[in-house]
Formats: sequence, C-alpha cells, structure tokens
Amino acid sequence: MFLTAAAGPASNILLAIGCGAAIRLLLANGWGTSMAEGFVPALGRITGMALVMNLSLAFFNLIPLPPLDGSKILYGLSPQSWICTYGV
Repeated sequence: MFLTAAAGPASNILLAIGCGAAIRLLLANGWGTSMAEGFVPALGRITGMALVMNLSLAFFNLIPLPPLDGSKILYGLSPQSWICTYGV
C-alpha cells in the first residue's frame, strides 16, 4: 500500500524534473530567450506550466489527509507502536 501511494507523487516529481531539464535545454540553446511568436517559445511556456502543475500535484498529494496519498505514506512510515497507540 505504501509503494502504491508513493508512486503518484514520485511520478509527478519525476515528470517535473523532466520538464525542468527540457526548459534548461531550451534555454541553453538560446531558444527560450526571444519574445518572438512561434512554436519554440510556446513549447517553453507549456513545459513551464507542466513543471509547476506537476510539482503542485505532488505536494498536494503529500498532504497527510485520509483521501490523499500522503496519509497512506504516513501510515507506511509510522512505527507499529504509533499505529496501535494513536490509531494512525
């Protein structure tokens, strides 16, 4: 259950890393510096939005409330004594 719950935020973080690498590649080649219209500046904006969206989803899912993945991750990481004592 712990690994299944951790897969969602982990995949969001990996996608954000990939988007960040793509943005860095665009900027390193000088494609993201001009304000001209076209495919490449739009691709940079879309990739930037994807980066922010994936990080937002990852951190939102890590909130330890029962319907979200963070609660299942917290249950998986908590010691057995906490589970018996606090009903975690």
